[in-house]
Amino acid sequence: MTRRTATRLLLPFAATLLLVCAASRSGLAADPVPVGPHGGALVQADTVRCEIVVTGRTIRVWLFDELGDPIDAADVRGTLTLQYADNPRRYHYPLYPERRKGSADNVLVSEALRSDRLDDEAVPRFALYGLSSRPRQSLTFAARFPNDTVRVQQAIAKQTVCPVSGRELTTRATLWNVPVASQSVFVCCESCIDEVQEQPQRYLTPSPAPSDDQAVLPGPVRR
Repeated sequence: MTRRTATRLLLPFAATLLLVCAASRSGLAADPVPVGPHGGALVQADTVRCEIVVTGRTIRVWLFDELGDPIDAADVRGTLTLQYADNPRRYHYPLYPERRKGSADNVLVSEALRSDRLDDEAVPRFALYGLSSRPRQSLTFAARFPNDTVRVQQAIAKQTVCPVSGRELTTRATLWNVPVASQSVFVCCESCIDEVQEQPQRYLTPSPAPSDDQAVLPGPVRR
């Protein structure tokens, strides 16, 4: 058999193999993205995991330790500094424990921000003081404001539990948004990511195509 003949025979097989591999991954739209249980952006600063949530002109920072357990923020204070690329001026706002009835013990808040541009053009910097893990040192970090917090919050509230493990999503410090086709599947840990990626069709819910600002989420799968 000549080399040319062998190539002709192998090409159809190779093309079929590529199609099979592509089909097995076709349900996956993008890489999983970590999000906080309140739909915010996550930042790891030293041993503290911070979830940043923007609602209107209010910013909240939830505090968790390395294991994902809440950090008591009763004695923690902080400063939020905002700056924009087109404006050299810096805006400073205090961060303090939220005192509203029913508020969590691990959240700091800064309210009534004067800026109406709490978007991805803002460069926020945070400084926290009084953390038990750093009693004599401040904790400083930079972040970006998420621009789809409300949509993610609504999606997490609608799904409520991890479809793989059955755990409640709001009890976890870090969630993972696993895109499957046009849907978002939120899972509670990295091991659950593998399950969704290996069997994406199992976690899809037949429904009309979602609009740009909606996430169509599956219910839990009984194992």
